[in-house]
Amino acid sequence: MKFTKEVNNAKFVFTKDEIGYQEVLDDFRNTSYIFILTFNISENNDMLINQLKQVSDETTIEIFTNIPQRYEHYFSDRARKQARKKINVYLGRLDPEKYQSIVNTYYCFDNHSKIIMTNNVVYVGSANFSDESKNNLESGFIVYDKEFIAFIKNNIIPYLKVTIQPHHKVS
Repeated sequence: MKFTKEVNNAKFVFTKDEIGYQEVLDDFRNTSYIFILTFNISENNDMLINQLKQVSDETTIEIFTNIPQRYEHYFSDRARKQARKKINVYLGRLDPEKYQSIVNTYYCFDNHSKIIMTNNVVYVGSANFSDESKNNLESGFIVYDKEFIAFIKNNIIPYLKVTIQPHHKVS
């Protein structure tokens, strides 16, 4: 499987000690749709989660995230307990009841992609939707190309929804 699309109206961003997709965050209040595809979210820091809590109650938010340290089988009680703790953190932080908007959360256990998008602008790059990513060297593209945004909405997101494995109980 491979999706490709040439892009116009884009710029490259390389960051350290700040969030490279700030332009997307700034658009959260101007959009009716937010899409987040990330490997992980912050477990303790609230800055980005709070950004989601401030959007209009009519905004639809779709979050696709992996849960790091989540495996099919665990070989020790310690690993199992650590994974259960992390899974519970994710379930709690992404609970749709905590948001005034329409939130749909999907757990995509083989995901490592990072896309943060509104109806107007998209970031595609290495940074997770986590406060900790601002401390790392990260790079990606900010794109305002409406055709590219539609491409993600019409191809990538439906693909994710069809291919996501159902949530498995931690054993």
